[in-house]
Amino acid sequence: MMRGLIRERPTQYGFSWPSVDIVLTSGFLHEKGHNLNYIDASIDHLSVDQVAQRIKRQGVDTLVSLYSHFYQRNDIDFLRRVKDKNPQLKIIILPDIQHVLLPNKALSFLKEQDWLNAIVLSLTHNDLDKYLQGDPS
Repeated sequence: MMRGLIRERPTQYGFSWPSVDIVLTSGFLHEKGHNLNYIDASIDHLSVDQVAQRIKRQGVDTLVSLYSHFYQRNDIDFLRRVKDKNPQLKIIILPDIQHVLLPNKALSFLKEQDWLNAIVLSLTHNDLDKYLQGDPS
């Protein structure tokens, strides 16, 4: 719940709280030589159009995003609309604990969201780099 509360009103309290998921994933991907760009639509109050334009301008091919069950409608709607504006963009989510603990639920969710490319279920296995290199497992 804390992560959701912080994500919802980060500037109201004058601070932001980086997600451990993003920090770990960024470290793993940087170590493997991936070029990383950061966009925080919540903190910077960015619209879908603004995010989509930055993605195009920066030549981003893959978007790795946090996803929260508490803000599912907002997160999914936002990401789907970004994908609509950038059809070639791969979108991968770092889910909250409900999908990590219930992988069948995550797989079902992935099948329901045909615009979504992948869900990372374990940050400790560091399989995201393999996926980005073309390994579908």
